[in-house]
Amino acid sequence: MNWMDKRPEDLDGHRFRAATRSGGVLEGTLRIMSPHLLKDGDDLAAVIYQTPDGSMHLNDLLFSSIEVKA
Repeated sequence: MNWMDKRPEDLDGHRFRAATRSGGVLEGTLRIMSPHLLKDGDDLAAVIYQTPDGSMHLNDLLFSSIEVKA
């Protein structure tokens, strides 16, 4: 799924698999934690955020890539 074209509410509840900068993998379910922030369902990390211009971004301080499942 091309998550960059979606709104946070469109991604809420979708499964994801993200590669961390340290070489690990985080798998889980995206959950809206604020109007512009998606975290994993276990509330371990901010995964995707929306900037004021409406663009969606991966939290690249923690993650190098992400796959969001449809």
